[in-house]
Amino acid sequence: MAARPGFLYRNLAAGLTPTGPSSSTAAGLGWDKLNDPQPRHRARVSGTSAILAFDLGSAQSVDCWALISTNLGSAARARVRGSTVDGSAPSNRLLHSHNFTNAAWGKNNVTIDSATETDPNSGTTASTVDEDASTGAHFIDQTISGLPDDITVRVSCYIKQKIRTWARLAWTDKSITEHYTNVNLATGALGLSGGSPGNITVSLEAQGFYRVSFTASVSSGGGTPRIDVHAMTGDNASAVYLGVPGNDIIVFGAMLDYDTRTNTYLPTTTAAIAPAVDTGFTTQITANDSYNGNVVAAFASTAARYWRIDIDGATNPIDIGLAPLGLLFRPAIGFDYGAQEGRLDLSIRDMNQDTGAEFGLAGPKKRMKLLTFGALSETEVRGFTSSVDDMDRYVGASGDVLFVSDSDASWINRSRDSIWGSFREIGASLAARAHPDYWTRSFRLVERL
Repeated sequence: MAARPGFLYRNLAAGLTPTGPSSSTAAGLGWDKLNDPQPRHRARVSGTSAILAFDLGSAQSVDCWALISTNLGSAARARVRGSTVDGSAPSNRLLHSHNFTNAAWGKNNVTIDSATETDPNSGTTASTVDEDASTGAHFIDQTISGLPDDITVRVSCYIKQKIRTWARLAWTDKSITEHYTNVNLATGALGLSGGSPGNITVSLEAQGFYRVSFTASVSSGGGTPRIDVHAMTGDNASAVYLGVPGNDIIVFGAMLDYDTRTNTYLPTTTAAIAPAVDTGFTTQITANDSYNGNVVAAFASTAARYWRIDIDGATNPIDIGLAPLGLLFRPAIGFDYGAQEGRLDLSIRDMNQDTGAEFGLAGPKKRMKLLTFGALSETEVRGFTSSVDDMDRYVGASGDVLFVSDSDASWINRSRDSIWGSFREIGASLAARAHPDYWTRSFRLVERL
């Protein structure tokens, strides 16, 4: 099958700072770096997950997005969503999020002795969780259905010592993998963790509560995700022990949010506070930084105002140079045979004229492609949008485009073969009319590092 090349030259995210959900960025390496034209000037995000949410101002057609100059790692996953409503606001997918007496919460070898304990807001809506005398894990839990596969979520709960000085916050994903962290309720110190909890935080709140939270993936599979809060006898890997009635913990305000930050607690009763990104277009790929630092997705054109990229399972920290998204200009007929590709080596090699000794100074080695489209239509050359002339006018020799060698290729090959950089040299770069119905135009693509 012939390749379907394309140019993303109107980057709809240019000049925008991600809104809403976003992981913490290192000092001096914030989201403003996504608007630096040099991809090597990268935003840095702490942790293994991140969310970039863009408000385009109005519904815009998009069929391509990319992450340029990244270090996501071979196990990372990336997903893009488009929606007509803002999905960046905090959410809470749990029901009756601090009414633990409600049937939405399972009681496993525990009872809720009191639901009128003093809470962090000086109310009386916190609950005492009392273990029974059985041998087993002692915890409350809630299952959550309808979550999209592989999205990043943040789980949190306020927990306080009453008698027991250790507790565990746990999340079980769709693959039936448990992610957890233990916490010392006397000191706030973190203990053992298991699975892959990310960005674990413990904050001391009012009335002696600790708010424990971490990020994790929903993953995929046949399981139903679940949040658990365990009483523990100590900092143990196993949560199983012989319970002693009266050895209690106090809990308040559990939250399951489509974010990587710990947002302000949002209480719920009979209805969850659901994010808008539950619906709308979605596509996902497995990412890898082995392909020139690029991750490129191409899909059917979708019009949406709000676009959100979720990254999960990445290397800590995450570095991202650029995050362009927009509509590909894809000529109906691909480039001609005879296209060339290789490296533009800017190294210097000099020779001592007296001794003949040679000295080399290594320079950047930029990827480069030389190719010609030999059968462009009049519209593809002269059109007001999605044309060679529009690309010359909008970007020109001073700007950059994303060239996708084959938008129908596998994500591995698409990411490997794509180039972000200049598409022409300074000066005249003209289309030649080679036939009454067709024009030809050559391009010189050079990677910007």
